[in-house]
Amino acid sequence: MKNLPFVWNGETPLAQELVEPFCCASLWVTNKYCGLSSLTLWRRNGVGIRIQSQMHDVAERLEVGVLTFKLVGAGFLGERTVILPKEFDAPITVMKLLKEEAGSTLESGVILKAANGSQIIVVAAASPCNIAIQGVIDDLPCIFEPEYSLESYKIVPMEQCINKIVVDYNSVKKNLLFIQKSEILLTEELALPLCRVSLWMDNSHRPSSITLWGHGGSGIMIQAQPYELTEQVIVSVLGFGRVYEPYRKERIIEMPDGFNGPILVKKLALTEYYDGRYVESGIILEAMNGSRIIIVAGNSPHTIAVKGIADDLPHIFEPEYPLESYTIIPMI
Repeated sequence: MKNLPFVWNGETPLAQELVEPFCCASLWVTNKYCGLSSLTLWRRNGVGIRIQSQMHDVAERLEVGVLTFKLVGAGFLGERTVILPKEFDAPITVMKLLKEEAGSTLESGVILKAANGSQIIVVAAASPCNIAIQGVIDDLPCIFEPEYSLESYKIVPMEQCINKIVVDYNSVKKNLLFIQKSEILLTEELALPLCRVSLWMDNSHRPSSITLWGHGGSGIMIQAQPYELTEQVIVSVLGFGRVYEPYRKERIIEMPDGFNGPILVKKLALTEYYDGRYVESGIILEAMNGSRIIIVAGNSPHTIAVKGIADDLPHIFEPEYPLESYTIIPMI
């Protein structure tokens, strides 16, 4: 009998990686109506495990999906991020789903079980190269259409291991990270409900700062700090500071619907440029109703580009690089 195991790119045994706590997940949907291409499970240290499906020929005109797992430090542009139930932010029990077909045994799915019995199922989908998931999000069509009925899979424990290797994604040389004052708990404060923003425009009518105002009386001002990497290459990093009142000539704008509640925060980073440097250049604020605000370094020095707020203003959204140049990473 031929065995087709999980595909895994890590040095640590996969079983060890999957039992670690996860706080959120991001999903890549291949089209509007159906088809989930990948699920990435994120830890609080910014490391993710991306799960996808790979098809294998096991007989003439018969393909079966096997799951693939990959350590990643960034998500895909346009992914949907969801917070996992708190029970999964603790050690997890992991089982795998085996499918026997045409003389082959294929590792086609996993079950992640929390201590309270809640579980997440990820298995190869009926649609080729897609996955089916249960227990993460339920409002997407075709979210759980496995390749075979669950009853046809054999459930066995994932092998445990002893050694663990820590993957440090902050070891990339000369990373340029967000600049922030020590008293600001950036991830927590950016996720709080917002009531308005204020914009400061420079002499060329481009925004040089945006301040996010919550209900506590203080705001978080966001500006861009340029860095010269070479004589021809300049990149910018966002800086965050606390303020207590708007500037006299700032433009005050009420927040769009949806931002007066919990907010999902993601960061935009240049991760494939300039000899491996990692540059944190922007953020995305996403309301529960799907509305988004993008704040990223602008294409003029010390300016920012803003989308989703005051979109009718000239020069409001002129980013330093096209959005496709950035990778999206959950802020956790």
